[in-house]
Amino acid sequence: MTISSILRRLLPSALRPLELATRRYLCWSKCIVQSGPFQGLKYIRQSHCSALTPKIAGTYERELFPFLERLIASKPDAFIDIGAAEGYYVVGAAVAGWSPRIIAFESDPHARESLLALANLNGLPPERITLHEACTPRSLDTLLASCKNPAVILDTEGFEALLLDPLRLPNLKKARFIVEYHDFILPGLRDVLIERMQATHNIEIIGQSPRTADELSCTDPILRLFPASIRLRLLSESRPPERHGWLWMEPRT
Repeated sequence: MTISSILRRLLPSALRPLELATRRYLCWSKCIVQSGPFQGLKYIRQSHCSALTPKIAGTYERELFPFLERLIASKPDAFIDIGAAEGYYVVGAAVAGWSPRIIAFESDPHARESLLALANLNGLPPERITLHEACTPRSLDTLLASCKNPAVILDTEGFEALLLDPLRLPNLKKARFIVEYHDFILPGLRDVLIERMQATHNIEIIGQSPRTADELSCTDPILRLFPASIRLRLLSESRPPERHGWLWMEPRT
């Protein structure tokens, strides 16, 4: 047993180095996103099914940054986030003006409440984001049918196996997708999705990339006294190192 593990056992959670560093960083940043595509976004002090501090730091899912730029460059007439959680992407997209239509699907009622709170915190009128509960194949196909050039972010913890089925959803062919795949939940899912969609889409696999402590942009002198290992853990997204990543899908036509 190491000294650090002994200290973790003895110290109350509020006094553990990671918890102290997290509170210090949230206080220093004033919960305003520091970098990335949503720099300047005001944020609530919680996130659902994901880490909070990488979102505040602006490093959250930074592997996707160039693909988000490609989504924006396509000038989508609708931006759709399926599995929106507390609204990192939909509220950020609405504030940044990525699309005239912003649509979110989220099955968790607590996450929907947080999404509305995040939108209100950033001064968005209620009608700016259309918020739905769970997304079904029928509701998604109907929505895509009403769009000319939709952009979709899909993160549904394995439910993408039901939603990305071109035999049941013919209107998938017109959309650009960033799909988070979860092979650790459904083994082989990534290859199944590629096989299904490659007839209508050009597909690129996006892997995870490591973080470094230097990516934590912070001038707080006290926080900089924490060891690099703690500052690095502030940026951790706690993702499985294997069998997880994203797919970029762009229509062939």
